[in-house]
Amino acid sequence: MLHMPLDDNNKPIPALRYKPGANVNQAVTTGADSVIVIPAGAKMISIWAAGPVKLEFGDASVEADADSHALPGGTLEYVNLADPDGNLYTHVAVIAFGADTTFHLSVRQ
Repeated sequence: MLHMPLDDNNKPIPALRYKPGANVNQAVTTGADSVIVIPAGAKMISIWAAGPVKLEFGDASVEADADSHALPGGTLEYVNLADPDGNLYTHVAVIAFGADTTFHLSVRQ
């Protein structure tokens, strides 16, 4: 199922194209979180994982654990990287939930 980002009026925003060369594929484990640098200047990304993961967005010090946000395996999600003050998140921490897996991040434009 595709989850489109919504505007302030709760209307779907047309899908954004992939930014060439701005993607990350990362193996993640259940033992420790992986902190992934989001490509510079990204404002919107899509994320997907082969298996279930837990994740948190923030700066270089961000950490993920069993209580973090869940992304079910096989689910494509769009993420707006701006925090409530308009600052852009620069990192995502990801930990596998259940079994080691692969996490994919793509910058959208």
